Amino acid sequence: TETVYAAMLKKNGVPRNRIKEVPVKYDFTPFLTRQVDVWPGYAATQSYVLEQRGIAYRMIKPADFGVSYLGTVYFTSEDYIVDHAQQVQAFVDSLIEGWDVTYSDSTRAIPMIASFDPKTLTADLIRFNLEKQKQFILPPGARYCDFSEKSWQVLNENLVDLKLLNTLVDLRTATTTKFLDRHYHRTVAM
Repeated sequence: TETVYAAMLKKNGVPRNRIKEVPVKYDFTPFLTRQVDVWPGYAATQSYVLEQRGIAYRMIKPADFGVSYLGTVYFTSEDYIVDHAQQVQAFVDSLIEGWDVTYSDSTRAIPMIASFDPKTLTADLIRFNLEKQKQFILPPGARYCDFSEKSWQVLNENLVDLKLLNTLVDLRTATTTKFLDRHYHRTVAM
């Protein structure tokens, strides 16, 4: 969240010293009690709370301000990929199939998700979260977990621009799409 926030400010020429920043934790109370004006939260979870309480809000989406970013990414070592390629492929396949089931059969998926924490994860909350986050999980024209080379490059450049990386990372050696390629039965030119 901090990285996306910093990128939005920089991209739009907003100096940080013109903003009163307040450290926050996961507890949403400071926003609900108007101690802060803007909250770095999750599109689904916090908006659910606001809607349940009838509080009007505006969601600031980084993409609307020229900042794109990758969602959750998964890391492993090159050694693990070499030694356990089948497990990595099974993980990628299961992850994508899980998202597919979640969005294609919510009648089945919602109770499964709720079973992890029945006191907190109500069917209404899960349904709301799935609806709000779908545009981020599966943007129009995209496939689950399938980030473009351009998305990786933009992230790479943003991290250097924000001085979180000293130099650009060679994405050809730092990332791989071979497990996605296999899952989606894509042929990759060598």
